[in-house]
This record gives sequence, structure tokens and C-alpha cells, in this order.
Amino acid sequence: MAPFGKIYSYPGNFRVARALVVAAYNGLEVEVPAFKMGVENMSPEFKAKFPLGKVPALECADGFYELSGAIVPIGGMVVFKMAPFDQNRYDTSVAKMERALKTVEAGLQNSKYLVGDTVTLADIIVAGVLWWSTKVFVDAEMRKDIPKTVAYLQGLAKLPEFKPMGDLVLCETRSKP
Repeated sequence: MAPFGKIYSYPGNFRVARALVVAAYNGLEVEVPAFKMGVENMSPEFKAKFPLGKVPALECADGFYELSGAIVPIGGMVVFKMAPFDQNRYDTSVAKMERALKTVEAGLQNSKYLVGDTVTLADIIVAGVLWWSTKVFVDAEMRKDIPKTVAYLQGLAKLPEFKPMGDLVLCETRSKP
């Protein structure tokens, strides 16, 4: 099968992983060529296709699309030291994550997936955020209260379509700068 298109981005971008899961469910082949952020996205060739130089960027037969604004972002600015540490902001983020996890947990009380018994786009979007979050933020203490959510993520990790997400990593202790 000929590839549907190419997605350009830095390695490990969870937005790309989500897009690849969607592609897998739709039987589409998508290339993800090696890419050096800060170099290739600043090249005249790249900017001719993607004027803002943002990633992820999709090149396909019917055009060029900068996807970063079209995909739900996740905050990681403090963890990745892109902003100074602020205890109040950190505590607020923890509280918001706990509330969000409880919402997911409640949604999984009577079904295998968020919307019934088959994987939907809702599962892919939520999993993309949680996959990253479990690596650095959703620690063992938080996971005690969300057993169905943990089982849900572990189940998704076994599906071949979710391979682009990489391994599901469950941190023991939350990262804190």
C-alpha cells in the first residue's frame, strides 16, 4: 500500500503517536521520517510547505497541514523546565489531574472503553494524554484510586494499533523540578 502521507516531528511526540493510532484503525500507512527539530523545520524547503515551521506537520497528496494547533495540547512546561517552578501552579495541576482521572475512572465503571465496547477517537485522545502523564506525573499514589483506568490503559497497550504510543510506563514517583 502506498503511504497516505508523511508526518514530520521530533521523536516521541505524543500527538504523532495518536495520529498513527488513528491511521492504524483506518488501515492507512503513514511515514514518519527522521527529523531534527530546530534544524529541519527551519529549512527553506520545510517552510515552503509549512510556513510556520511547526510540528507535527502532515504532507499528503492533497496538501500540507501544520497539525500542532489542531491537536489537544498538554501542559508539561514545568516538568520540562520551560517555565520556572511555582508550587501553587504545580498543586493546581495535580488537583486538576486527579479530578480528570476520577472522571475517566467513572466513565469506565460500566464499559470497557470510554464510549461502549469498542475503541473510539475518545479513547485515542484520552490515552494520548494519559500515556505521557503516566511517565512523569500519574504516580503510584494517584493510581491507587483509579484501578479501572490503569487496567484500561494496560488493555490499550496490548492492542497492535496502539504500538505507535510506545510502551506504557507507570512512574512510581511524580516528577517535580
